[in-house]
Amino acid sequence: MSRPPSDLNGLLMTRPLLEAAVRERVLANPKVVRRDEVAVEELMVDRESGRVTGVRAGGSTLSGDLVVDVAGGSRSPQWLEQLGYKKPVEEVAQVGWGYTTRFFRRKPTDSNGDPVVVIPPTPKGKRGGVMLAQEENRWTVTLIAHFGNYAPEDLDGFIAFANTLPAPYIHEVVSRNEPLGEAVSARFPASVWRRFELLQRFPAAYLVFGDAVSSFNPIYGQGMSVAALQTVELENTLASDVGDLALAKTFFRRAAKVVEIPWTIAVGNDLRIPETVGRRTAGIKLVNWYISKLHKAAHTDPVPALAFHRVGNLLAPPPSLMHPRVAVRVLWENMRPSRKPQPNRSGSLMATPD
Repeated sequence: MSRPPSDLNGLLMTRPLLEAAVRERVLANPKVVRRDEVAVEELMVDRESGRVTGVRAGGSTLSGDLVVDVAGGSRSPQWLEQLGYKKPVEEVAQVGWGYTTRFFRRKPTDSNGDPVVVIPPTPKGKRGGVMLAQEENRWTVTLIAHFGNYAPEDLDGFIAFANTLPAPYIHEVVSRNEPLGEAVSARFPASVWRRFELLQRFPAAYLVFGDAVSSFNPIYGQGMSVAALQTVELENTLASDVGDLALAKTFFRRAAKVVEIPWTIAVGNDLRIPETVGRRTAGIKLVNWYISKLHKAAHTDPVPALAFHRVGNLLAPPPSLMHPRVAVRVLWENMRPSRKPQPNRSGSLMATPD
């Protein structure tokens, strides 16, 4: 992609470093109490008022004025059903996604100094990869695939898999640099959005949040961003003093607006893969067709490139990609004779499928 100057900033670090920094900051607050290795077994409810009063965890009762479930493996749908409430409707996109990650030693000359390389899977090849410069002069390299044939954990197999990607940038590094440690693999079968905002009844003093509401294909890196935006909406909801009975309804409605944009981006793009199971509406097909043309234009034109990155980083809504200023450039670049991208190596490198 073309890489114009912009006001977009990114912090590159490993997940353990990020989580350690956040944990240290949170636990510095004397009002916060941490309990480790405690599994929540059930919700405690006042049967007369229907209000959630706490949880049973580790054989003891923990009381609270507001109980919030943020677990990725949330049991809220089952707990609600046990209490006589309906489970939320789920929107699901079966993506059959798997990935393998390894660390490699990083050299200043790798990828001509670029700190980020993203090679998205194509509908035909279904393979891609991400390479991020991180602390201690390391690369974190993740190789991904949809619906089987996932990247092996052994080094030779990992390097061979990288050589099958639509662009050579990752293979150039992993085939030459020193590997650090062992590989780790994970599987992600489906993206899920639990539509709590559609429920007519919900217990007071209880909320569901973050991954417990929506879980996206992790290649898009939007899960923590969505949780952060939901935090803002929860703060706004509490500040508006809507009262216990209206708290959940108000928050879930606001949280759904936060989820809608990244869900549209992530699931819409995953539906480009023919094997992905999900609703393919005429609107999604039209958007995917347009995005493919936008990617092609973004190879050489900074306007659609920057518009795409702003949407991908949740700083602008998807309709902004169709603003006349962007759409005209997309149309023009797709009508003119094909040109190869100029070797601008001053930022992140992104290989995009037509």
